[in-house]
Amino acid sequence: MASRPGGDSGRSQPLTTVPATPPDSSAPAPEVVRRPRNSLVGSVAFTVALLGAISLALRGTSPVVALASILAVLVLIGLFHISFSDSDFFSIIFANSVGVYACIYVLFVVSNFPQADAVSQQIGFVLPLLAFGAGVLGHRKQIQHLIKRTPHHVTVPFREAGSWLGPLLIVAVVTTYLQIGHWSTSSQDVALIISMSVIGVIAWLTSKHIALFLMECGLIFRTFLRSAAKLARPAFALMTCYFLLTIIFACVFTIYDQTGPGSHFLTNGVAQPLTFPDGLYLSVSTLTTVGFGDIIAIAPLARLIVSFEVLCGILLLLFGVEAMLDRGRAS
Repeated sequence: MASRPGGDSGRSQPLTTVPATPPDSSAPAPEVVRRPRNSLVGSVAFTVALLGAISLALRGTSPVVALASILAVLVLIGLFHISFSDSDFFSIIFANSVGVYACIYVLFVVSNFPQADAVSQQIGFVLPLLAFGAGVLGHRKQIQHLIKRTPHHVTVPFREAGSWLGPLLIVAVVTTYLQIGHWSTSSQDVALIISMSVIGVIAWLTSKHIALFLMECGLIFRTFLRSAAKLARPAFALMTCYFLLTIIFACVFTIYDQTGPGSHFLTNGVAQPLTFPDGLYLSVSTLTTVGFGDIIAIAPLARLIVSFEVLCGILLLLFGVEAMLDRGRAS
């Protein structure tokens, strides 16, 4: 028996199944952040090679002590790799930054502690690294949170990032003012160890800020490399133009000097025939506007050709770089 409309209001009505709303295809899907794969082995190999070169550059460095310094750096890199296993990025940043620190340390030692013993130099080199490693491992959880939270970029306040620079400058100024370079060798050894111990304490106290600073620099550098990779082909085309102009003007210089009467160029102050390798060298130094002065033009026409090549080099640089950047932005 059919029920009338509006009737049997007290009866329970049959349940109506509401179809599920299909997901909105226009809504943006959550972005899946993929970290680029970094070559930890390559960075470590570069750091070891650079430290080896620095050790050879230091006068009187013992190979055994130099090897101990490299092993200390490798131990720290291994500890960072284990502690920050979710990302090798921090280990790579540290590995590459050690090379920069090594160069600064060499300048510091050569300028203020020129007579320091090789063992003291290597101990002083390792002390801040060990102190920084201890501080970083102490702030391991905070740095791990930073790595997970900032997949692309991190902005660190300059006041925090540069909080460790002031004490380092004070140490450098004080050691320079005391003129430690005129002290005896043993006194320079003690002064170097004390100075690097103070820097080590600073590195330990500000290890978190230094780590954030390294993360900032590393991420910016990685972005720069990605942008530079897009300019590889346009840059190669620009260099090809430079090579062609260099060869053309080298031929002009050589043919003109060999066919014209008299001497048109001076090589190291002596008038002699210009060979093709000399013409290439003159063309490169002229096109790049370097002009070392060991080969100069003395004839009026030769000077005119050299001036014209200088103008070509400037115009090629201006228009070539602009075209290269436009191509890079378009890609």
